[in-house]
Amino acid sequence: MRYLGDAWYSSSATAAATVTVTAPPVIDPALVVPASVDPGRPTTITGTGFAPKETVTFSWTHVPALTDEWTATANAGGQVSTVVTLPRATADGSYTLRAVGSVSATPITAAVVVSAVMLASETAFLAVPTELSTEDALTVQVGVTEGATGTVELFDGAQSLASATLDEDSIATLGGGKLSAGSHTLTVKYSGDEWYANSVTGAVTVTVTAPSVPEPEETVKVAVPVLSKASQAYQSVTAKRATISTTVSGATSGTVTFRAGNTVLGTALVVKSGSAYPATLRLPATLKIGSYTNLTATLVTGKTSVTSTASGATFKVVKATTAKVTVKAKK
Repeated sequence: MRYLGDAWYSSSATAAATVTVTAPPVIDPALVVPASVDPGRPTTITGTGFAPKETVTFSWTHVPALTDEWTATANAGGQVSTVVTLPRATADGSYTLRAVGSVSATPITAAVVVSAVMLASETAFLAVPTELSTEDALTVQVGVTEGATGTVELFDGAQSLASATLDEDSIATLGGGKLSAGSHTLTVKYSGDEWYANSVTGAVTVTVTAPSVPEPEETVKVAVPVLSKASQAYQSVTAKRATISTTVSGATSGTVTFRAGNTVLGTALVVKSGSAYPATLRLPATLKIGSYTNLTATLVTGKTSVTSTASGATFKVVKATTAKVTVKAKK
């Protein structure tokens, strides 16, 4: 700026000053969504081109709406980020997400493609006989991957024998009734749930024979061994190790030796539990990595030694894995 002067004062000028002129932000909203969304898991949605600091409302055009509408606030640059979790039961397909700013007031939409990612499951026998009499009722126990829910179904070949609902430990007991004499191929199929895909056990063959001579009423019997779970990690802590157990009838005391084939797994005493006499062994942490089959329980009481029918279940010892730990610093 320059002063031209007058009769008393000469002309003068101010020092030069720089003025920066910026254009107002462009209001042109757009949404960015993932290529595929797994329902039940948090999904991040971002947007650009909104008015600075405006409130953006998100909603679904689908009826009924996938979730309630929600809001997020744009930053000074007109960018917005929000997280939404769709119900796990949301069907696969394409859904339209709508967003509108409180200032820009320009509704925009984006297609959200939903595709559920199923977790693999494993179903295994925990107890299953390999031999039965035509007078014995078939009972098996199965376990599915921890956390799985839903139902399992017992099959003899293609014939369905029974179904049951998994308990809170993802375990179920199924009774198949009495089978005819001959060879029977047993499998158990898990139907899957919202998170876990279906799966099936390996096949186990049970041979059923007709009894030739009635057994004495007080004959000592040892039941087929039952596993608490199908596998454990090598060197597991006590709480994570599996147990193997059996129930004795016709005797009230003695020592039971559990074996996998010729491998001795350990011994346990027969104890009274209610009206039953079980023996339970917690499998050792040092049991070598590998698969253990032909599981039997041998009771020695006095001068009597009785061995159970071999179980068709397979027990596995697997290599331990290291858990991932995330440490967050205090703010």
